[in-house]
Amino acid sequence: ICRPFADYRGKRSILAMLDALDECADGVSTLLHLLLKCKAEGKEGQMLRFFITSRPEVRIRTELHRPNVESQFDKLVLHEIDETTVREDIRTYFNLEFSKMVSGTCDSRIPSNWPAQDDRDTLLDVCGKFFAYAATVVRFIGDELVGDPVGQLGDILQIIRKGKGDKNSSE
Repeated sequence: ICRPFADYRGKRSILAMLDALDECADGVSTLLHLLLKCKAEGKEGQMLRFFITSRPEVRIRTELHRPNVESQFDKLVLHEIDETTVREDIRTYFNLEFSKMVSGTCDSRIPSNWPAQDDRDTLLDVCGKFFAYAATVVRFIGDELVGDPVGQLGDILQIIRKGKGDKNSSE
């Protein structure tokens, strides 16, 4: 893996991304072992960096928490990121996706300032720090088979508000 990069003389590191490592069926431990060995040896692949995403499965944690290994990588746990930062990222995502829905349709039922800021804030509140929730909401609202983003958003907001009402009424 690293040998082809040993002679690289560029000014910048090469970044290789391995997404969803936990979804690989076989060879995860071997792959991690090779990548860490490459980093530890330094010479080959000195300018090679790896960005790995994964759920913290036992087989992955076991490999990464061996003695003398933890110092070779930086770990970022998404659920430990500041909520304000995540909220702003999700807000940006919503703004982009909603503007695509507005500009990509001939449907005159969608006003240019749709959805209202209160509705966006409600969605943000429900998402919390979970970007996957936001992505699911966007896919539901923008479902081309249904073809009714305004109605789909209304359905989601109704469920959210009903849930909040049920919660408050039981207190």
